[in-house]
Amino acid sequence: MAKRLTKQQRQKQAARRRAVRRVVTVLVLAVVAALAVLGWRWRATLPLEAVTVEGTRHAASDEVLRLIGLTDDEGVPTSDTLLFALDPAILADRAARHPWVAEATVRRGTTGTLSVRVTERVPVALALDAAGRPARYYDAHGYTMPLVPTTNETAVRYDLSLLRGRLPESHPTQPVEDAALRG
Repeated sequence: MAKRLTKQQRQKQAARRRAVRRVVTVLVLAVVAALAVLGWRWRATLPLEAVTVEGTRHAASDEVLRLIGLTDDEGVPTSDTLLFALDPAILADRAARHPWVAEATVRRGTTGTLSVRVTERVPVALALDAAGRPARYYDAHGYTMPLVPTTNETAVRYDLSLLRGRLPESHPTQPVEDAALRG
């Protein structure tokens, strides 16, 4: 038959269990803290290995990379750039300065890759110069885009409204001021 423990023995066992739990809790917290510090140190020293650009059709990827300013002329990232020292919002703003880019999002990957995803503007009107030659495109919000160089194989065809007459000059990163033209 099992021997019953006295009240004093039960209290000693409970105290030992509490002490073991405290030691285990402290050890687990120490391991978690050490892993967090190691992860933070790894993240702080992760170099930029590659930059990818997705979603471009009219905007050349190398032009978007040039605007971002993180790569050399061959598209190779500069060797001293740390990935998590880069601000994705600033890089996305730089990419959006391309006349064909309406919006850009930038994500930093844990493999050292910076991914730039662009959404391009869609032309709705083609402006013709005084001689009747195509001059530039306009999107639905009044932003101008340059003409796309086309060949027979890569011809881009849109069903566009034609704008004729004297059209105001505008900057590609700002819509035209003329409300009638934007309408």
